[in-house]
Amino acid sequence: MTMRFKGMYVPLLILLSISGLSMMSRADGCIFADIYQHVYEPDQKAIVRWNGTHEQLVLAVSIRSERISDVCWVVPLPSRPVVENASADLFFTLAFLMSEGGAGKGRFDVLGPPTGDVTVLEFKEIDVYDITVLEARGASDLHDWLLQNGYMVPKGATEVFECYQRRGWTYYVAVKVDLRNDFLKPAEYPKVTLTGIRHDEWGKYVLVTSGEGVWFDTFSNNDTVVLVPRKGDWRGGEGQEVFIPSWAEGIGVFSGNCFETYEFGGPDGASLISRDPVPDLGYLAQDSPDVFEALVNGTVEEAYRALSDYLWSSEGDPRKYAFLELTSKLGDLMEGMGVPLSFTFETAGPVYPLEISSINSGDTHVEVYVISPLPLRDRSRTLRPDGLERIDEETSRQLVEFGVGVSPGEFVARLVYDGPSQFSSDSYFYFSVLDWVMWFLFRGI
Repeated sequence: MTMRFKGMYVPLLILLSISGLSMMSRADGCIFADIYQHVYEPDQKAIVRWNGTHEQLVLAVSIRSERISDVCWVVPLPSRPVVENASADLFFTLAFLMSEGGAGKGRFDVLGPPTGDVTVLEFKEIDVYDITVLEARGASDLHDWLLQNGYMVPKGATEVFECYQRRGWTYYVAVKVDLRNDFLKPAEYPKVTLTGIRHDEWGKYVLVTSGEGVWFDTFSNNDTVVLVPRKGDWRGGEGQEVFIPSWAEGIGVFSGNCFETYEFGGPDGASLISRDPVPDLGYLAQDSPDVFEALVNGTVEEAYRALSDYLWSSEGDPRKYAFLELTSKLGDLMEGMGVPLSFTFETAGPVYPLEISSINSGDTHVEVYVISPLPLRDRSRTLRPDGLERIDEETSRQLVEFGVGVSPGEFVARLVYDGPSQFSSDSYFYFSVLDWVMWFLFRGI
């Protein structure tokens, strides 16, 4: 569905909500191991829904061995798309259903003028991605535009672009990873207060509250306990009581745009002794040049390991935990669980543009979830059946909440591919009468 630049395997998994599906056996074995396998192991993950006129395609990518500055890919489409962010929870919902057999930001600019026969229709930032929507009327012009704008275009790309041009597919979405989108400026945290200290034989308990409600991760750094608000987990209520062991002489907490350090001045209180700004990437370049170099010129996996080692060391400036979210983001990119991208576009029928992945080298693992009222299969037989379930009300509610409209009673099939990245055609899906009959013979509902 997507293509790899400079050795990058783009994970892709597709979910189709249309009017068909395919027949497969129910998954057995350990539920949680099975969920992990189907959510984190595929090189390609995506979601597609076709409503009769338009398709919604949700993509998530797995990036490990590529330099961060070179991470980029191109998605060919038959018409101009609307590009938005999507929820990774979609994949967990479907993996859980298949395993158990039950429920379980952007900036917009229209740019121009065109370069050669390539027109930039839109640019936006979504999470750590720079998104450029292009219209290209020639394969070589598209190739030249990508090179001129810093994309690593592999040998043979022009021939594959030409195949899509001959079909009338003139729209492309070019995607780059740019960590500066989220991490160039210091993070902003909710303002918190420390109250209600109580003691027992092992240490102290401090009640940490915020007007927004908050939940914390805790870390030990020298003789200080550091509290980091968990992003996206602001909670109302009475706050969180945090345990402070007897050896700790103070507590550090990220609050607003500052890092505040307190010391325990008496049996019932804590005194503020310093307030420093939350660090940004410029601070990291000075505090740990080797880690900064890994972020700039290393692979995603190298950057993740370097930053993890930097954080989990018990020494150093406790403000380093401001980069906890960046570490988590790099881990998500490695596992293909970063913020997925949703593409909605007009098309005559559901299609999975698999041929573009033939530009990749090496092997790839693809998993495709197809949701529809009747069973579908891949006409090319590249994607083979691997399971079939029916959507219940709870699963339907979750999928709708996460951005893909699905009705109770529809089927979900898993189609898979595991082998060389050599594809001679795209995947078009068709209704399988045999699968439909076999389902009602053996499952009966």
